Amino acid sequence: MKRPLHHPLHRSLLLACAVMLSRAAFAAPTPDVVGTYVLEGQREMVASLRLERDGRFRLAMSYGAVDTDAQGRWEVAGERGDRLVLTTDAPAEPSFAWIEDQASHAERCMGGYRDPSRPPVILVACVVTPDAGLVWENMQVTAHFSNGLSRSGLTTRHGQLGFLARTEAQWQGATVDRLTVSYPRGSVPPQTFPVPPGARTVVVQFNPGRLTSPPAEQITFAVKGPRPEAAALEMLAPDGSSSGTFRRR
Repeated sequence: MKRPLHHPLHRSLLLACAVMLSRAAFAAPTPDVVGTYVLEGQREMVASLRLERDGRFRLAMSYGAVDTDAQGRWEVAGERGDRLVLTTDAPAEPSFAWIEDQASHAERCMGGYRDPSRPPVILVACVVTPDAGLVWENMQVTAHFSNGLSRSGLTTRHGQLGFLARTEAQWQGATVDRLTVSYPRGSVPPQTFPVPPGARTVVVQFNPGRLTSPPAEQITFAVKGPRPEAAALEMLAPDGSSSGTFRRR
C-alpha cells in the first residue's frame, strides 16, 4: 500500500534532498590552481612556485645568499577548497645533468659575451636550474681541449664562465671536447659531459637536492581570487599569519 505524501518517512526524504540540493547550489567549485606563481612585495626575496597538473610542484626561493628549492606533491584541501597543501619530497643528493634542449638556453647563456668590445670566446658555460629560474655562482668548470690541455675557472653571479680565445701557437685551432663541472663549496663531486662539435655555449643543469633544504615538510597556502581559477596563493605561517603572496603569472 502506498504511503501518503505527508508520511514522516517521505518528509524526511524530501528534507534530505532539499539540503543536498542547497549545498550543491552554494558549494564553491574546486579552484584550478595549476600554473606558475611568483612572490610579490617582498624586499630582497625572490620566489616562484610551479604547480603541475599531475599533482607535482616545484618551489624555489632565494633570499640573499640562501637558496631553497623544494619539490613534492600538492593537493587542494578545506571544505571550500580554499587551502593548498604542499608536501615536500625528501631531498636528494645534489647532481649535475646535461640539458637536452641546449638551443633554448643558448642566447641567455651567451649574455654579455656577445659584446664586440670584449675579447672573443671559444665557449661559454652556464650552470642553471631552469625550472626554478636559478643561476649558480662559484661552480668550478674545467674545459678539456683537443690539444690535450685544460683550463678551469668559477662561474660568475650570472652563472656564466667564458673561455677566451688565445693567440699562442699551442692554442691555435684548439676546441673544447669535454666539460667537467663541480661545486667545491657544496662538496658535490665533478661530472663530465661531452661538448658537441662547433658549440658556442654549453648549459648544464644543477639539481641542488639537500643543499637547498625545503622550508618545511608541509607548506600551506590560502587560495585567493575568483573561481574557477585561483588568482593568488597566500603562504601561511604555522600560526596562520601571512608569510607572503604568490601571484599567478
